[in-house]
Amino acid sequence: MSLATTSAAMVGRDAELAVLHEALRSAVEGESASVLVGGEAGIGKSRLTAEFRRRVAPDATVLTGWCLDYGSTPAPYGPLPAILRGVLDELGDRADDAAGPGRDALQLLLPERAVAPVDRSAIRPEGLRETIANLLEAASAIRPVVVIVEDLHWADAATLSMLSFLLRALATRPVLFLLTCRIDEVRRGGAVRSFLAEAERARLLDRIMLNRLDALAVRDLVQALRGPVDDAGLARLMERSE
Repeated sequence: MSLATTSAAMVGRDAELAVLHEALRSAVEGESASVLVGGEAGIGKSRLTAEFRRRVAPDATVLTGWCLDYGSTPAPYGPLPAILRGVLDELGDRADDAAGPGRDALQLLLPERAVAPVDRSAIRPEGLRETIANLLEAASAIRPVVVIVEDLHWADAATLSMLSFLLRALATRPVLFLLTCRIDEVRRGGAVRSFLAEAERARLLDRIMLNRLDALAVRDLVQALRGPVDDAGLARLMERSE
């Protein structure tokens, strides 16, 4: 017999979900309202974003990309190909017109779009930024857009530069950026720390810090997974799991 290891119901994060829904409402109304969800590894950042994604998917275009850990050299533009493929799917036949004159720059991140060898030296980084902003803006004219970037602590400099531009370029559009990050893994003086400090100083990014679940929430979670638990069992579980 297999036992469930994840609960279908979200437990102990109602307040954080409410903040995310309010941020999306603000973005729809033309206010800058993007959010960083921070916390230690395993605290539930991805679970929170997954639940938010599930709840808003009927009414918003949700695009998700991941920063990946490749050791000392992060992958350039790591989360962007998945995000771009999602927005191109959303726009369909309108994508090329929406991308604008710099559409060829997309070949840098989406090699399947190339019809001939790409001359990378002829493509300007600023052209790529503007093209991505154009696509997200066009998608947001259809319905609100939520861009989720997971594991920002592994982001490379190119991704951070792109996000810095997009947060500003789309600040008054119905686009919500939702970033997750292990704050304790962000190096002091590093590129991610500098990006976060600047984005928060410019009021382009709000921060939610996830704390560990309290005893009441842990009891609810255990009961959802395994059934009733007595006080002694709950105490042992909280001590072992921290």
